Amino acid sequence: MISNFNHCRSDKGRENENSCELSFFNIRTSPVSGNNFVLQDISGEVKPGEILAVMGSTGCGKTSLLSALSGRLRLQSGSIRLNGEQLCKRLRRSKIGYVLQHDVFFADLTLKQTLVYTALLRLPDKKYTVKEKLEKVDKIIATLELGACQNNVIGDGYRKRGLSGGEKKRLSIATEIMDDPSVLLIDQSAGVLKPDLVHAPRPKGGVGTH
Repeated sequence: MISNFNHCRSDKGRENENSCELSFFNIRTSPVSGNNFVLQDISGEVKPGEILAVMGSTGCGKTSLLSALSGRLRLQSGSIRLNGEQLCKRLRRSKIGYVLQHDVFFADLTLKQTLVYTALLRLPDKKYTVKEKLEKVDKIIATLELGACQNNVIGDGYRKRGLSGGEKKRLSIATEIMDDPSVLLIDQSAGVLKPDLVHAPRPKGGVGTH
């Protein structure tokens, strides 16, 4: 699913700064073989505050669509725009968060250690003090209801037991909303987020499902 948010912010002057309309027109991905395309002439739009579900059978191109919208998959033709501006590297990095289908974490770290590491790495020192970074971690943990497992190791599902699949997916979402994306793309999150979490106020970020 694709989520597009008016962020919940304490400073109202910045509320509309990250409001973003995502639109895509007649996009095609590079052909796999011959004249066959993974995506062909796909168009749509997501307005600020909307949550858009992408549904379909296995192999129909759902992940390919999200990869294209995130800028990870090169287009053969068509266009993707944010607030009318052609998608570019700068916009991808500052406006779009993408939660991949498969989670990649350090198995020996706890959930909270992972988020602290993410905050210290991603949040700029010019805008955040260390205290503010740690406070943001705590707010995100509370928003996504991860408090009960924040001190549990992540694990790898094989040699080290740890978080459940749903907890890992919510951790992936937590890492992506850390730097306040305007648009959040989430691959394969059906059943992971409860409805009240999807619509809950977000600390300078948003949550969506696919």
